[in-house]
Amino acid sequence: MRRAASAALLGIGRLVWTSSGPDLIAYRRADVSAANAAAGVRIRPVRRLRGAVPRRGITGGAFVRGRLLVAGQQTGRLELSSVDVRSGARRREAVLRVAGESEGLDVMADGHGLVHWLVTPFAPRGRPPTYGTGHAELLSFVPRACAAKR
Repeated sequence: MRRAASAALLGIGRLVWTSSGPDLIAYRRADVSAANAAAGVRIRPVRRLRGAVPRRGITGGAFVRGRLLVAGQQTGRLELSSVDVRSGARRREAVLRVAGESEGLDVMADGHGLVHWLVTPFAPRGRPPTYGTGHAELLSFVPRACAAKR
C-alpha cells in the first residue's frame, strides 16, 4: 500500500500529483476517492515524470502559472523549486538558510502567485529555531515580476 506524503492538484483538479522516490507521478482525481480506499482498489498512475523530484525531496506542493511549485528540505537549508509537469524540467526558485522544518506550501489564487510557506520550529545541528519555539511561522513570497510593479 502506498501513501502519499503530499499531493497537489493541477488545473481544475483533473490530476493529483505526488512523488515516488525520484519521480513525480499523477493519478486521476476521480480515482483518488474514499470509496476506492474503502474497497481496497489499487489505483494506477496515469503520468510519471522520471527524475523530476528535486534533490532535497518534497515536503509540500502547489500549482502556480502551470508549474508545480515544491518545497523541499534535507538537513539544513530549505529549497523552493518549480517543475514543468509537461516536460519534467525543474528550476530552483528560492533557498532559505533557516533553522526550521518545511511543512506546507500554498499559492494564493489571486493571479499574482503569492506563495505561503509554513515553517515549524526545528533545531538542526543544535541551532535554535530561526523563528522561535512553540509556534509555526507562515512566510509569504511575492514573485519578482509582481514585486517589481509595486
